[in-house]
Amino acid sequence: MKKIIIALMLLGSIFANIFAQEYDVVEVGEEVNTQVNEVYLSVGTISALQLGFDLFATVFSLGTADTSQGSLPVTFTAGYNRYLNDDHLGLGGFITYERMMGTNVITLQGKIIGQYGWEHFKLYHAFGLGAGLLFGNTDTQIIPAFDLTVLGIKFDFENFNIFSDFAIGTSPLVKLGASYKF
Repeated sequence: MKKIIIALMLLGSIFANIFAQEYDVVEVGEEVNTQVNEVYLSVGTISALQLGFDLFATVFSLGTADTSQGSLPVTFTAGYNRYLNDDHLGLGGFITYERMMGTNVITLQGKIIGQYGWEHFKLYHAFGLGAGLLFGNTDTQIIPAFDLTVLGIKFDFENFNIFSDFAIGTSPLVKLGASYKF
């Protein structure tokens, strides 16, 4: 019960500022933001999952495991968001591809986003759940996938955004991307 209460308090503190924004009264003839859909592409570093595998392999092989990738570890993500509540709360989904130690991981997740800030600069947090497919050197396995975006920064323009965020889970630890709103 304590864990549930702590988890709810944590989620509440993350999303507390979503509805704390002051609303302007829309005057007759003023334009209302109708761009509630967003598609994005991003590139990122390794995920916490890969970092955990690398540490596990190194520790339990007493440092003799080869955890090198042979190339720079890069993770690719593509996603879609639909914003509700005047751009402060959103629902979305994304797919991520990552190659780690000869194994490929593809994850598909749904997420909830909370963002706040100013017209052209926003901060956001997100939580996602889904499943992943692990294949390559090992047998194909389905694994649970999650993402907790601790902090994201978005430079928000008319139709185009640039963003960067820090997350834990099966998505990249640090990612940089661009999105298009329509």
